[in-house]
Amino acid sequence: MGGMRGSSHKRVPVALKLPQLQNLVKRDKEGYRDEFRQQHRNYLSELEIFKLKPSKDSDRFAELVTFMSHVAPCYKKETKEFGPQLKALLEQHGPVLHPSIRMKLVQALILLRNRGVLDPTELLSLFFGLFHCQDKMLRVMLYDHIVNDIKSINEKGRNPKLNKTIQNLVFTMLKDDSEIAAKKSLDIMVVLYRKRVWVDARTVNVIATALLADTPKLACTALNFFLNIDTMMADDDDEEGKAETAQAQVNTHEHSKKTAKRARSVQKQVKTNKKKNKAALSDESNGGLFPAINLLHDPQGTVEKVFRRLRQSKQRFEVKLLMMNFISRVVGAHRLLLLPFYSHLQRYVASQQREVTHILAYLVQACHDLVPPDEVMPVIKAVAYNFVTERCPGEVMALGINSIREVARRIPALLEEEGMDVLVVDLAAYSKHADKSVVVAARGFINFVRETYPSLLKSRDRGREHDITARPAKYGSRSVSEGVDGADLLTLHEQGLMPLEKDDDDEGDGEGGDADEEEDQEEVPQLVSMPEDGMEVEGVEEEEEEEEEEEEEEEEGRPSKRARVSDKGGKGKKGEEEGQGRKKGVNFTSETKVADGPGPNGPVDPGPTTKVPLRQRVDSTRILSAEDFEKIKKLKHQAATAAKQRTHKRKHNIGGSDSEDSDDGGEEGQSFSVDPRALEGYRKRRRATLEERLEGVIRGREKFQANSHAGGLTNAEKERKKNYLMIRKGKAVKHKTRMGEKQVMAQKNRGGKVQMSRNKQKKKRT
Repeated sequence: MGGMRGSSHKRVPVALKLPQLQNLVKRDKEGYRDEFRQQHRNYLSELEIFKLKPSKDSDRFAELVTFMSHVAPCYKKETKEFGPQLKALLEQHGPVLHPSIRMKLVQALILLRNRGVLDPTELLSLFFGLFHCQDKMLRVMLYDHIVNDIKSINEKGRNPKLNKTIQNLVFTMLKDDSEIAAKKSLDIMVVLYRKRVWVDARTVNVIATALLADTPKLACTALNFFLNIDTMMADDDDEEGKAETAQAQVNTHEHSKKTAKRARSVQKQVKTNKKKNKAALSDESNGGLFPAINLLHDPQGTVEKVFRRLRQSKQRFEVKLLMMNFISRVVGAHRLLLLPFYSHLQRYVASQQREVTHILAYLVQACHDLVPPDEVMPVIKAVAYNFVTERCPGEVMALGINSIREVARRIPALLEEEGMDVLVVDLAAYSKHADKSVVVAARGFINFVRETYPSLLKSRDRGREHDITARPAKYGSRSVSEGVDGADLLTLHEQGLMPLEKDDDDEGDGEGGDADEEEDQEEVPQLVSMPEDGMEVEGVEEEEEEEEEEEEEEEEGRPSKRARVSDKGGKGKKGEEEGQGRKKGVNFTSETKVADGPGPNGPVDPGPTTKVPLRQRVDSTRILSAEDFEKIKKLKHQAATAAKQRTHKRKHNIGGSDSEDSDDGGEEGQSFSVDPRALEGYRKRRRATLEERLEGVIRGREKFQANSHAGGLTNAEKERKKNYLMIRKGKAVKHKTRMGEKQVMAQKNRGGKVQMSRNKQKKKRT
């Protein structure tokens, strides 16, 4: 390893010996210290030469930089200035450097950072500045290193001080004049949040500043983050869960030769599984993550600024849809008031409007019980006039009816607005429409009004199970619970009226066959649950026909069948509404039930009208214990299950929340998004297009699975697999043997070769 003497054209090619020297230095650093010092002097001289013309390419200098970066951890004292020299070179001449030289310098710095030689703060500051360079490959490498470096820093424990410094650096980069640098910085923060490295409110609010950026790419990236990050993280968790399930078993090499390498592999697998289980337990103990939208510091101000940008925007329609979706999601999650937003959406409510299904979904998302009903009423009328008309197809009418139902579900006070009584009757009349999708949507609307405000419906649409006095809560009012929630269920349980066993609860639904129950049912008619979303139930059409007959009889002045039966039973009629209430449903409270005891009906079904007097509840007589609260939890779950069975829970749960959950504000982990496909409701399965059929064919070729016969072997397969000794006396075998003997005899008689029938057929084909 002699020195390189003479002129430049007689120099020894360093590239041929440096990799070998690098390997030898790592093996014995003290033995090759002199050779390293010689190459270090060569590096310093080449560095001074390179500074004279930094834009020129130099393979010699690049090879020396690579060599020094690999052996720097072995000689820390001699190479303490190596890292700062490379950083200074990139800071001063970064944009003008040759791309290959710049790439080699960055790779050397990354290698030094991975070895723990350089501080992360200064290096990341330099790398963020290099995003201005017009070099795509360099930006990709910098992006991957920054994400992996920050993730490795926070892997063992959080470093709040370092994280805050880096976040401030990213925050300044978002305001940079370079669109590429700002976009890469924003992508880094989004990926770190998705990987659960930075999941604090500070990160979310830094990303929120990009919502008002002048660059459309930055604004769209921030909008997509708030709208889709929770779904993407859930998908990542599912994929990781599947991968962990596939790799959960440790390969212990039970049936292989025991070697030291395999033993280390087993220990490594066990250690990795312990780390994963510990991390999973820590995540569960922390209670998961809040949705990103819930971490906004000033949601009202953010929404107002984005809405102002939306009204003045001249961007593409897709960008405007993203803004509408974000505004409606934040308004629904934080229950904000942004009244001009509803009139803005009204401009797009037309059946011929592009992506009108998404716009109606955004309208539903932005509704909650704090929105004044008179502000939403013009939009409802626009939906009714443009969608629910006979000139529109059935799918469009179903979309309009479902949208009106979901808006009214979130704002129940809307049903008391002027003109809603006529609209409700008109929408209910579509339950007899020829199109099935319209019928299903209309029945779902009828079921909702039947539970919330049944007096708006005609008598034939109210059903048997309804409370004629039920009315939606007035705007601004809020129901306040008295005492412990669920204590009335515990009271019924302790009095033997509501057992914990599900079988007893099912038997107490009034469907038993005892004679006592039949007598009781004459006094208190059986409550029939109606479908909540217009699903077809046996006997519904017959009941509707009976109710129509009763209505015709009432119009003609003759008493109906149920009225005649009630008159025979001694029940008078105290006005039209009270009579209809007795016909269509029975309101009973648990006050009489509790006083009278279980009775012949058995346990009480905890329906919506079951109440217990406050003085008789257990929470007013004693202090509840932990066991009591555990029983209350089980009883509430049992009552919810019974309510689902009684009301036939609808299949399409739009928005992930029912009317009972409308009073809950922003619960942790709750999704406030509305799927536009859910508003479409029932749809006939259309015929697949040619492209879709070809995709199915190709998909079947990629994942081919033979459709084997289910339930064992077929008769033909069994016949083929039978032993010959079992079938040789069979009729078919004897027939074949006899035919073979006849053919042999015919051949002998003719003196020639006999041609079999099968061969004849083959000859004819040829």
